[in-house]
Amino acid sequence: MAIKHFLTIRETELMDLLVIEELSPHQVAERWCISKTTVRFHITNVLERYHTNSITVACIRYLKETHEDDKQRALIKQNLDKE
Repeated sequence: MAIKHFLTIRETELMDLLVIEELSPHQVAERWCISKTTVRFHITNVLERYHTNSITVACIRYLKETHEDDKQRALIKQNLDKE
């Protein structure tokens, strides 16, 4: 099993906006009514957690972890439904 890169709630929200809603950092700043510098701060924290300098790599790793969580939840639900 891969190492889980635990993100804060805000970092998870950020990754959802970047990956799922495909917003740019500038659009995230506008949506959250914060500065682009603050968004960059959050992105830097995410990059550090994923041990990379690439937002693309971080997004791919985030998607893989999210997908893995979805598969695990489905297996648990399937096993509960059998009982």
